[in-house]
Amino acid sequence: MSYVVYTVLNDGIRERVTHEDCDACEQAGIIDRTLLPVLNTGKGWADSRRSGYSVTGEIKANAATFQLLDEGVPVAVLAVCLKAKASAGLWRWITAHAQAQLPDVGEAPPPAWAALRYGVPEAALPSWLDWWAKHVAFALLTREGW
Repeated sequence: MSYVVYTVLNDGIRERVTHEDCDACEQAGIIDRTLLPVLNTGKGWADSRRSGYSVTGEIKANAATFQLLDEGVPVAVLAVCLKAKASAGLWRWITAHAQAQLPDVGEAPPPAWAALRYGVPEAALPSWLDWWAKHVAFALLTREGW
């Protein structure tokens, strides 16, 4: 599969993310700052190491979950599903633990998919959040050599 179905649960927006949507250099930075540290220690960075935005999470062979924090305060969660085996449970988890009512986005799309749910007002979100989430998801889909 050469795309990830990306859904923002708070507003119901769903789109396909392909290789053309992701910059290789930026993706390498995401692997270095976010994915490898989370894989090794459960903690990484979303923006830069000097930023107040950190990430906690877990990466498995068929799925991954991440929590974005701003100075330690939860901002958003991201779930990435790569295999059907993990899909139903992961979709239930990310849709069931929302702090506010979510629009009806239906069932999980076929894998690979990524779902972002934020827990703060949209105005408080970093401008790069969608970009980061899409790059994380696509890097996990195309995982090579790490």
